[in-house]
Amino acid sequence: MTSHDRAPHARTPLLEPHRSSATLLPLAHRRRRTPLAIAAAAILAAGLATHYLLSGFLADALADGLYTALIAVVILLIGPRLRPWVAASAAFGLSAAVELLQLTALPAALAETAPFSRLILGTTFAPLDLVFYAVAAVIVGVLDAAARRARRPSPPGLGVRA
Repeated sequence: MTSHDRAPHARTPLLEPHRSSATLLPLAHRRRRTPLAIAAAAILAAGLATHYLLSGFLADALADGLYTALIAVVILLIGPRLRPWVAASAAFGLSAAVELLQLTALPAALAETAPFSRLILGTTFAPLDLVFYAVAAVIVGVLDAAARRARRPSPPGLGVRA
């Protein structure tokens, strides 16, 4: 059953349905996971470079966005069939939960004993960070949805003519 076969009021599943039973899922997962793994490595490198080499408001905003983007890509690596909005929403939720955890003394105390935890949990609550997380989650969701559409074969007769 494709999304076109469903009634307009039918619920959208969290996972994309298989296109056909003949599809080899491991190969499909490898094709999906390889670019996601490359994206995760690039996002991590960009995030660390931003953290250590840049400063100021824009650097903080970029670092926050990259944090959420990395979470979304890791979620997609774990569940490559998850729909883009599910991964993006989960990434925003996790990012927001970590930000709200900063309202407690736990992240700051943990940073004293394990300094690397400061990169993951932060130490100071900043409400504006929630906006940066949301923007990044939307961007990742839109990019993933566009990448999925680009990989889908188009129906016969609907190709672009030169």
